[in-house]
Amino acid sequence: ETQQGLSKAAYSRTFDWVVDRCNLSVECTEKIRNSIGVLDIFGFEIFESNSFEQLCINLANEQLQAHFNDHIFKLELKVYQAEGLNCDGITFADNQPCLDMLIKKPQGVFPMIDEECVVPKGTDLTLLQKLQDTHRKNPFWGKPPKGTKTTFVVNHYAGGVSYCVDDFLDKNRDSLQPDIQAYMAESG
Repeated sequence: ETQQGLSKAAYSRTFDWVVDRCNLSVECTEKIRNSIGVLDIFGFEIFESNSFEQLCINLANEQLQAHFNDHIFKLELKVYQAEGLNCDGITFADNQPCLDMLIKKPQGVFPMIDEECVVPKGTDLTLLQKLQDTHRKNPFWGKPPKGTKTTFVVNHYAGGVSYCVDDFLDKNRDSLQPDIQAYMAESG
């Protein structure tokens, strides 16, 4: 747990440093600061065994898809309608309900993971039971494969993904011990 927290903190700071250096190298004299943006809208992760990391990555991809939907479909449809064009036949898959199931407080998957981390006797299995009880009727919540006792399925815009809850709570805590944080802050 300590090593994972240290690794993630070091990676995060290194990533921020690289982005800052890239931004400095392309900076011009204008008041607008240039930046580099990377959009990988098709980077969905579906492996034989998916865990907390894949859920986080797939959440980010759901959010990118929603951003894409907002700018390509929803805003354009408003412009077309304002211009008096008939848009009745234009449809698209809106993934906002899936995003709500994942992140909306208090019953989204991620808020429930955070909550279970602070429950004194919270475990990955108690988390799974609470998730199933809360979301079983949601169309974006799928049935896990037969014979699996520690998985749940999210029906993402790109398809259904089974997630194994083993170690979800530990991975979400991602604690960085104060002594290690102080040691790294003092290092050169």
